[in-house]
Amino acid sequence: MTATTQSINGSPTRSGTDAQPPTAELPYWRGPGGRRTGFSELAAGRDADQVAELSELHVQAISALLGAGFAARAGGDDAETRRCFANAARLCNEPVGHWPVAAMCSDH
Repeated sequence: MTATTQSINGSPTRSGTDAQPPTAELPYWRGPGGRRTGFSELAAGRDADQVAELSELHVQAISALLGAGFAARAGGDDAETRRCFANAARLCNEPVGHWPVAAMCSDH
């Protein structure tokens, strides 16, 4: 069993990372100090249980973005609808190597 090393969104985790998962407001993984990172970078070198835990957090983030997108659509906010759905789609492709961190931001 892997020891709990920190907390993500207030829930104990065994992933051994201090990263924060994506949210509807900040739709990307964030590392120490809020630095942008990605799922593939976080999963690299981790054991299967740790990757499974990160995967579940990733799925929850995608679901939150889809929910926010549908709420924006119902409210008639086309720009927010597109933003949420585009970010959910990007997160869906992150685990297969699309959208590496270097392609998403200029601080790497």
